[in-house]
Amino acid sequence: FAMFFLAEYINLATLSALATTLFLGGWRAPAPISTVWEGANTGWWPVLWFLVKMWAFIFFFIWLRGSLPRVRYDQLMRLGWKVLMPASLGWILLVATVRALRNEGYDMRQIALYTAIVAGVVLVATVLWELLRGEGDKDEQIVREVTPTAGFPVPPMDAPHYHGHR
Repeated sequence: FAMFFLAEYINLATLSALATTLFLGGWRAPAPISTVWEGANTGWWPVLWFLVKMWAFIFFFIWLRGSLPRVRYDQLMRLGWKVLMPASLGWILLVATVRALRNEGYDMRQIALYTAIVAGVVLVATVLWELLRGEGDKDEQIVREVTPTAGFPVPPMDAPHYHGHR
């Protein structure tokens, strides 16, 4: 049992180190400090910056895990397949299109304007589609019907609550 917990926290530290390297500049000092102090990236300071950023990620992950409620597996899969996958594919297409247009010599201000307009139209269309479709309530109804309660002392969802004794 302890090995499972140890593996989870090692994974947390590994993910934090990777995120620090990819998103926070790795071992380099943060921008406000490195612009003012020239010796911020020499000696033992890079190790300190890396560890502080990594600990900040670890703190954020533990704080997030402790403060948010658990997500059901079907909600997580719906988020991944219906939201994150299309968003990432759309982002790849958008970046490839912008890079190709920039390499062809088009004006970057026009590209940014058209990209913002297209992104806004897609966002509004997606919100309208979800509002008009109204499938979220149907999914919740199906989950309530399928959720097994046999064998567990769980009262029905619409049971009246009695407070007090007779």
